[in-house]
Amino acid sequence: LHFIEIGGFALKTALAEIIGTFGFVFVGTGAIVFSAPFIGWLGIALAAGLAFAAMCYAFPDGHFNPIFTIAAFCAKRENWKNVLLRLFGQAAGAFAAAWVLSVVLNGKTGFVADTALAGNYSDRYGIEALLTAETVLNVLFAAVFLATQNTAKAPAALGCFLTGATFVGYPIAKGAMNPVKSTALAMFSTPEAVASLKYFWASGITAAVVCGLVALLMAHQQRNVGVQNQALGETAQNPAAH
Repeated sequence: LHFIEIGGFALKTALAEIIGTFGFVFVGTGAIVFSAPFIGWLGIALAAGLAFAAMCYAFPDGHFNPIFTIAAFCAKRENWKNVLLRLFGQAAGAFAAAWVLSVVLNGKTGFVADTALAGNYSDRYGIEALLTAETVLNVLFAAVFLATQNTAKAPAALGCFLTGATFVGYPIAKGAMNPVKSTALAMFSTPEAVASLKYFWASGITAAVVCGLVALLMAHQQRNVGVQNQALGETAQNPAAH
């Protein structure tokens, strides 16, 4: 029975990551690929933020972003088995979404100027600017996740942040902030998108490790404060015993 429960949890976690990541990437990137000329940056930002929030509401335990998963692991909120399971689900969902988008885009009739997906890369900013912006956005995104994880306000907080961050990140790197999404899109995009992947993974992992370790330190300090307060309370209640 114990193994059945573990298997059920693993299946539930993997499916949540696959479906949630697929939905977010399909809607968020689809808005860019099919509707960008009509909805502009505001529509693109809203599509990304609303899709992410909706997936978080539907699958409260999901991460849908390797930055979140690595940060949770560094904060000792996830074990390595769950990390591998989540990363697999995220990769499967993102690549499936990118493939479906590519199939739909290549099925367009009439004049098609470009059948490559809108991958993440920078055509206006240098590498230093790209790394700086992506790292800052990833740190803030991971911080919001860790601060609201497993709470009712998490979907709204993450969706709102992603909406606002897209206004900053889209002109710089086409709105990355998710290395597995960038990797999946790059497989169906341009050589520039493939060449930029190392920067997105470097900034993402850096942000995840930093935020995770800070969260771990803060949790440790809070536990120490709690122990001290408890000891002081016991001393105040039983002064003679001390």
